[in-house]
Amino acid sequence: MNWDNTRCEGEQEERIQELSSDGHIQKIIQESHLIKDQHPEAIIFYQITCGGCESRLTDDDPLSLAVDYQCDECDYVTRTVDGNLGHVSVVLPPGLRD
Repeated sequence: MNWDNTRCEGEQEERIQELSSDGHIQKIIQESHLIKDQHPEAIIFYQITCGGCESRLTDDDPLSLAVDYQCDECDYVTRTVDGNLGHVSVVLPPGLRD
């Protein structure tokens, strides 16, 4: 393993630790899982705000949260802890929408 890969892995571990220890992020994750527990058929996507253009960035995978996101609009990379995580998209099946 070369030094650059080791440094990159160490930085990634630090960022994961930062993400998992952020109280606000943990609250959003807990609330999302509570919704999912109550409505297992719901599909939940996390959203953050781009630090470059303030677009809302939505993860491609349900209940998946990355340590950072690259904006499709401006290419800016926003760390999740800096991205105003506070929105979730919840897709309910037709029966629960009523």
